[in-house]
Amino acid sequence: MGVSSHFFVGSPEEAADIDGPEKIPAERQALFYKVMFTSLAALYEAMQGSECPEFKIIAHDEDYAVVTMAAPTEFVDLIAKLKDDEVAAAIEVWKESDEPAYDNDGDMNDLLEALRRLTQLAQQRDEIMYVQMCA
Repeated sequence: MGVSSHFFVGSPEEAADIDGPEKIPAERQALFYKVMFTSLAALYEAMQGSECPEFKIIAHDEDYAVVTMAAPTEFVDLIAKLKDDEVAAAIEVWKESDEPAYDNDGDMNDLLEALRRLTQLAQQRDEIMYVQMCA
């Protein structure tokens, strides 16, 4: 079974809508496949050296095939402050973790760049970054 992960920046009301990501403007979202919140926690833990705060469930459908989670503020802050010249080193550390998102640098770079863009946007808009996982 494949998992799609919609990352988006928005309000709590937008996140509570299970169809929310489909209504979010393209500049406030990114879509990736096979990225679980556990791999994001592994990125945080690899970079920070401590346990990742909880990704909290905000909304879900009846059978949990669609789950929307809020990224912890600490995760957003860490990724948002990542500088251009630090991305490659972050990917190397992430690859050594138990749950890297992908098995190649190109896909990991694309994901990390999208996360940087969205975390910075979340801070600028004073909103939350969410991930909605769909099985």
